[in-house]
Amino acid sequence: MGQTSRSVANAADDVSRMVPTRQHGPQSIKNRQKIGLRDILIRLQVRACQVADEIICLLENGFADGAMARWRTLHEIAIVAIVLSKHGEDIAQGYLDHQAVESKRAAWVSATIAARDQENQ
Repeated sequence: MGQTSRSVANAADDVSRMVPTRQHGPQSIKNRQKIGLRDILIRLQVRACQVADEIICLLENGFADGAMARWRTLHEIAIVAIVLSKHGEDIAQGYLDHQAVESKRAAWVSATIAARDQENQ
């Protein structure tokens, strides 16, 4: 990766990290159990920063195909953030509910694979 490409990628990564700090006051303590749209968007931005770091690492080490796969993930995160910010709290709650379903599905898949591995031993 050339010097110009690397500096552009690093600059984009630096800009993506400019997350406003969360203020902890009576409102955040009172609503600690309720995760709002802002919290979800911050989580997505943090995840996007991690993926951006992975892309830079892969590119710097010559793994263009892996970087492209992570880039698609970064694009997906960006689209989710855009849709959530455009449609507000209702769709954000649906997104959270679906994450719970995905977590349960992943746990089931993991347990199934572990059980199959035990049978094969």
